[in-house]
Amino acid sequence: RRVAVYGTWLRIIPGECFCLLGPNGAGKTTTIKCLVGAIRPTSGEALVYGTSVLDSPGLDAVRGVTGICPQFDVLWGALSGREHLMLMADVRGLSAGQRRGEVDRMLKQVQLEAAADRAAGSYSGGMRRRLSVAAALLGDPRVVYLDEPTTGMDPVSRSHVWELISASKTGRCLVLTTHSMEEAEVLGDRVAVLAAG
Repeated sequence: RRVAVYGTWLRIIPGECFCLLGPNGAGKTTTIKCLVGAIRPTSGEALVYGTSVLDSPGLDAVRGVTGICPQFDVLWGALSGREHLMLMADVRGLSAGQRRGEVDRMLKQVQLEAAADRAAGSYSGGMRRRLSVAAALLGDPRVVYLDEPTTGMDPVSRSHVWELISASKTGRCLVLTTHSMEEAEVLGDRVAVLAAG
């Protein structure tokens, strides 16, 4: 048995981007998975806005205010970018009147307007990452987890997404994982180095 994360304690303040910096296998994604309730820690506690993610009622409450851009895109190849975001808007509980405007706004912010109605399966890796970032930010969640959000992006797209992430900090907690010191320096208000858990 291997311990993936040990003795990690984080306090993220609304309005900041907190970066977890570390090499592959350091425990960054495992930490995120514990915080979103995807895996249960063997000990300790995971609280989001004072609510435990270790029990069902708490987890449901936390999921309602959380956006997640996972390390690996979770997209359906047959759905368009617009359809993905419309589905996410529905899951987030946006009214029918809000959905279209919010989806159009996010497509514009991640520069996918021209490809909005194409199947996501035809997107490049960078386009898929941008769609995942848009899905995480859609509906103005209070907490956003961005797990290696710019992996596979060309330098121009990466710079644009960095600007979007920086502009998205207001009023919310952003937790970003990266193995890039440059990305942590550009985006992080605070940076924690994670190595071997």
